[in-house]
Amino acid sequence: MAHFIPHPARSPDSSESTASAARALSGLTAGQSGVVHHTTLDADDEALLEAMGVRRGGMVMVCRVGEPFIVAVLARCSSERPGSTTPGACSCRIGLARSLAECIFVAEPLPEGGNAPV
Repeated sequence: MAHFIPHPARSPDSSESTASAARALSGLTAGQSGVVHHTTLDADDEALLEAMGVRRGGMVMVCRVGEPFIVAVLARCSSERPGSTTPGACSCRIGLARSLAECIFVAEPLPEGGNAPV
């Protein structure tokens, strides 16, 4: 079972508190997952990651810590319920240089239905 990182309180005005609660992907251990919140990469590197499926709002799970840092890019299949964060068969694994994983920040995914916990 996947373990999630701590979830910050979310509200329309809480982008700063959410950003401070996000952690570097490289700080997660194998089996932990999160939603990509932001990166500290330049536009070209961020565009390359996005082309591989690692994009803001996308869910990733750490498969292996090391060099390379292997993550599963988890996606909803078209047959799954819209808004679901449950990973389906539409996923892939990619290897990232650890230095790249240090520049990708993730937060805990929202629960089913998309509402933040109280």
